[in-house]
Amino acid sequence: MIDSFSNTLEIKYAQDPYLPDAISLELLHPKGDKVHALTYLADKYDVIQKSVTVFGDNLNDVGMGKFAGRCIAVKNAIKEFQLISDIVLPHTNDGDAVAKFLAKENGLEL
Repeated sequence: MIDSFSNTLEIKYAQDPYLPDAISLELLHPKGDKVHALTYLADKYDVIQKSVTVFGDNLNDVGMGKFAGRCIAVKNAIKEFQLISDIVLPHTNDGDAVAKFLAKENGLEL
């Protein structure tokens, strides 16, 4: 769930994917998240949006996942992130999912 209080505060609230009995709660400025940082950097360095690949697993990654040309979720990502992803990896974040994917993409083995 994401609630926004005008331009002063955004609240992100979700089940923690790694601790079944815990809730993840983030309070931040509406522009203080990954998608705003990614947008700023893409603009600053003239990066074409569709050329951006992101990896994620949690609610705080959804915005950048929607921004990117390619969105990749680790196996244990929350359902909301998996649903917007182009690829869901067969490994978890603590199973070196991103490193294994990057190695394979570049013809390497881990």
